Formats: sequence, C-alpha cells, structure tokens
Amino acid sequence: MLITDLKMPRCSGFDLLAWLRKHPECNLIPKIVLSASDQEQDVIRAYQLGVNCYFRKPGTFAELCEMVRIASDFWSRAVLPPLPPKC
Repeated sequence: MLITDLKMPRCSGFDLLAWLRKHPECNLIPKIVLSASDQEQDVIRAYQLGVNCYFRKPGTFAELCEMVRIASDFWSRAVLPPLPPKC
C-alpha cells in the first residue's frame, strides 16, 4: 500500500499513523494530531503510534487560529533532521 492510498475519510488518522509506524523510512516525519476527541484513550493511542504532538481542537475559530500560529511558530523554529527522499 502506498501512502497515497490512505485517503481520508476511507482511513482514519490512526490508520495513517499505523502505516507510518510500519515504514521506518518515514520515522523522521514529525507527526502532529489535531483532533476534536477529548478521549484519553485517543491521546494515548496517538502517542503509542508515534505522534510528536496532540492538539485538541479549540472551541472558537479565533482560538484555532492562535493555536495554529503557536504551533507553526514552534515547528518553524525546531531543528529537524533531513527527510529521506522516499518520504
């Protein structure tokens, strides 16, 4: 299966994380979840599948914009390794 075969909504975010976890060449890709779920088991499962960060969707559009701004600022400043050509 190619990553291009994993199209939402036919697969879940967990399906995509599981696929990435099975492909070690993709381990260096930062994985960030933005979810409406506040279920503790979803957060745990996401981290077990290798996410680097789990955000819960905020209640308002203004809060979402602020969250995206903060996350974008963080990840744009983070030092990340070069990704392999296959990812």
